[in-house]
Amino acid sequence: YEKISNLSYTINHYYVGEDTPFDTKTVENVVYGTEVTSVADSDKLAAGYIRSSVDSLPQTITDSDTVIKVYYEKISNLSYTINHYYVGEDTPFDTKTVENVVYGTQVEDVVDSSLLAVGYKRDHVTGAPAEITENGIVIKVYYAKISDLSYTINHYYVGEDTPFDTKTVENVVYGTQVEDVVDSSLLAVGYKRDHVTGAPAKITENGIVIKVYYVEKEPTDVEIPVTHTYYTNKLDGTTEEDGSQSGASLVISVSEARETIVDLSEVGKLLTYNGENYDFSSIRVIGVLKDEFKAPIVPGAPVEEEIPEQEESEEEEPEVTTSDIALLTDDDEEAEVPSTTPDQASLLSSKEGKTAKAVVLPPEVEYTSDFTYQPEYDYEILLTYEKDEPELPKEPIHVIPEPGDEGDNNPPVIINDPTVPLAPPPSNLVTILDPNMPLGNLPQTGGVGGLTAGAGLVGLLGAVLNLFRKKEDK
Repeated sequence: YEKISNLSYTINHYYVGEDTPFDTKTVENVVYGTEVTSVADSDKLAAGYIRSSVDSLPQTITDSDTVIKVYYEKISNLSYTINHYYVGEDTPFDTKTVENVVYGTQVEDVVDSSLLAVGYKRDHVTGAPAEITENGIVIKVYYAKISDLSYTINHYYVGEDTPFDTKTVENVVYGTQVEDVVDSSLLAVGYKRDHVTGAPAKITENGIVIKVYYVEKEPTDVEIPVTHTYYTNKLDGTTEEDGSQSGASLVISVSEARETIVDLSEVGKLLTYNGENYDFSSIRVIGVLKDEFKAPIVPGAPVEEEIPEQEESEEEEPEVTTSDIALLTDDDEEAEVPSTTPDQASLLSSKEGKTAKAVVLPPEVEYTSDFTYQPEYDYEILLTYEKDEPELPKEPIHVIPEPGDEGDNNPPVIINDPTVPLAPPPSNLVTILDPNMPLGNLPQTGGVGGLTAGAGLVGLLGAVLNLFRKKEDK
């Protein structure tokens, strides 16, 4: 007899939960009584599975009906790690290990750390998505400070509900402390900040609004000096200045927010000077551009050549004066605003939101009637007065006969004005007559001796009277 050696047994391989084996193997030419203590895993086993259990082992082969069943299950004891970092740091502020992970699990994303500081948000992730097929996989999550917040600044004129300017500040880092905001670039000239609501503010979210309110500046009093100058129109046709005096300054209330018209009728007139009365003649205003508004002088720059006078064309552009400057209409885009140099031609804004283009201011302006006040100028008001020189009374013509002439060739002189004293010319003597002697035709008697004596007496009296007259004149 010999030992039976043509027996066989079967090995079936199953995935747990399935009734049909995914692999079957028959072992043949087995000697009777062979002890089977283990079997190999199927070479058809899918990745990610491990043996779970085996039925009918160990087994003694005594016939060909023996079946050994091997069961496999999915690997489910894997793990992976998640590290959480703040951008710029090498040490994670939080680490989490995920265990009992089934083989082949697809990790698309991970949740943010529960330890994440306020004001941070996820920046980027490395190591994910990931398929878990082994232990040791690490996913890194990086967080950065929130820097995409925004807040709004609305600018209002007090009493108005619609802001004239709105600005949104973007890309603000979480936690930014806004202590104050700048005034609007569209703020009208002559207005100042009144109050602010919503600031200081800590920016921790979107939608924060800061409101800035503006009111008109208080007007300021400006004094314009006044000078009164007096003239006399002489009889010879010339004019002579008698002098001048300062008067009370014209005080005007100037608001930067609106146009100020200088009313020259409010200038007081001084019609008396040195005891003389004068008639008002004219008034004019001279404005000299202040130094800070004059065009800068560039050292070494060539001197501008004089432009020769050109013949007037038929269509001559109107001369632009400072009084012609005004805001644009609604259809316009730009208005000219006084400036000094083209470099200062930055766009300005009015309360209506209109823009303005700078123009060069003339160094001097002159007005003879009411005008628009411009703070770039120093003004002086000049008033002139005049009077006519009075005409002197005409002196009478005295015809006095020469001494020593007698007869018909020296007739008596008739003087019609009884108040005119008589004296023979040329002389500065004054004749004093006897009040009892009638004036008119004076008798010529007494001969040469009487005439000489009379002339001596008259000369003596005249000399005394002339001394008295000189004293009175002095």
